[in-house]
Amino acid sequence: METQNSNLFRREYYFQPFGFVFGRNSRFEIGNRKYRLGWRGVRILRLLAAIESHRPPTNSICWLLPFRGWFRVLERNQPRVFLTIVALHAKDHRMRCLAIWIRGRCGGNIGIRALSAFSGSEHRSLRKQLAQCLKKLGAWSELRNIEETEHDPQIRRIAMQSAPRPASARRTDFLKHVPRQTFSRSQPRLFVSPEVDWLQGKPAKPRSFIRAVLERIHRLVTGWKV
Repeated sequence: METQNSNLFRREYYFQPFGFVFGRNSRFEIGNRKYRLGWRGVRILRLLAAIESHRPPTNSICWLLPFRGWFRVLERNQPRVFLTIVALHAKDHRMRCLAIWIRGRCGGNIGIRALSAFSGSEHRSLRKQLAQCLKKLGAWSELRNIEETEHDPQIRRIAMQSAPRPASARRTDFLKHVPRQTFSRSQPRLFVSPEVDWLQGKPAKPRSFIRAVLERIHRLVTGWKV
């Protein structure tokens, strides 16, 4: 359900799944920073609410398939901050799950620490979606905390960081895409251009001069008087 409070200077919106009023001048805090919603944030939140309004009574995730084009629009508009705001302030945990799921597809590290607070939520679906989101964002520190504290084995497996592959295996995979080149084992010859004049070269510096330079550098580095 959407309600609007409009006048010449201000317009505010309220959506039931969000549970809070917002407008272009609304300000929200993430961590220690405050963000203004603006018109772009309002458009993103309205689009998100429109998607949520089509949620069926069942819990099947297939209902999101018709809205793939809408999700692409969301991702193109850099919605990291606004999705984090919805996830932190929405009253409906299903709305939070949707915002966190899209947040994991957008990359970046905005709001990771704030979102990790939901690792102690009573809703299993929210904890599972959070672990998947953090894994896509590469938040391994938060995932290690989930792995240590989570009692659900499936969520714990999601948060588990897989061991790195051996270097030999990674090198073998890399060499598969490198074209092979054959070289002769015979000793290569040195070709000198006929334009080179060996008599015009500068003579080498004497050893005494090089030693004096090195001693001066040593004194400058160690603080001795030069």
